[in-house]
Amino acid sequence: MKSASVQLLIWTSSFAATGCCSYGLLQTAHTAPPASVQVRCGASEVINELTDDSERHPVLGLSGELGARVGLTRFLDIGAAPFFRLGVAADAKVNLMPSDEALALAPRLAVGYAEPAEESSLFMAEAGVIASYRWHWLEPYLGLAMSNNWIRYPREDTTLPPEQRWAAREGYGDGLLKSQLGVDMTIIGIFGLLAEYGYWKTLQNDPGDGFKFVDNHVFALAMRFGGGHE
Repeated sequence: MKSASVQLLIWTSSFAATGCCSYGLLQTAHTAPPASVQVRCGASEVINELTDDSERHPVLGLSGELGARVGLTRFLDIGAAPFFRLGVAADAKVNLMPSDEALALAPRLAVGYAEPAEESSLFMAEAGVIASYRWHWLEPYLGLAMSNNWIRYPREDTTLPPEQRWAAREGYGDGLLKSQLGVDMTIIGIFGLLAEYGYWKTLQNDPGDGFKFVDNHVFALAMRFGGGHE
């Protein structure tokens, strides 16, 4: 059995060095007020065993953090963000607690699609939950999610010896367990700052994808504009 080792490492490294991908969760369990819009912009850094082994400067691994959320009701909002350059990810969350309560608990669903390289594609489906507690201008939050990714990557243009073959695609995708710990700090009115640390634990890798996830540490910092509190 043989994997596309060189291309695999290149694309896995790009997972930590894509120009704009929005790796951070960067939201609390409270939803945006009805008919309001929240916009965030910032940067994130992904660190893993591949970036540790590379000689690149850490600044070169920064990814842009862009996104927007729209409040639909007092307990439901939706959001969108870039996903692997020209792709897009969308999510929705529902706050199960009264919107004016300090404590918020919100189940969340997300999907994303991108074509990161020629003849390649990535579809992501994610389900999780966010818990947060608002205390005056400070709101710490904790996120946990299961993320599954179905990746199609072109095989190496290589003729294998008769005794070798490419690994077969199993179809179950590549899974991650994502955990995030962050804080939303309201500076003045509808302007705030978000700081976050995330850890992505690899759950499974489909051997036929030509791609392999590794565990990731994600550091994110962003400014938040609009929306506000009810």
